[in-house]
Amino acid sequence: MQIDLVSEALTFMLLGMGIVFVFIILMIIAMNILRAFVQRCFPDDTSGPAAGSTGSTASAAQVASQKSNNKIAAIIGAICRQQESK
Repeated sequence: MQIDLVSEALTFMLLGMGIVFVFIILMIIAMNILRAFVQRCFPDDTSGPAAGSTGSTASAAQVASQKSNNKIAAIIGAICRQQESK
């Protein structure tokens, strides 16, 4: 009786682990197919002026990000000064 329960438990454990393993393999394959599809439909355009830069010039996205960060810093500073004056 006990041996049957243990062997049944091992069978279920191996079956469950096998199903999870197959699912993970299928998910990896599906993600690789999706990656290839996205790269084919939406190619990464690196032929712009920033592609050959050596780091001395900042791209437009970096400049916009820096301006946004400066605005946020100014807003936080204004809030701190307002709270200090109360």
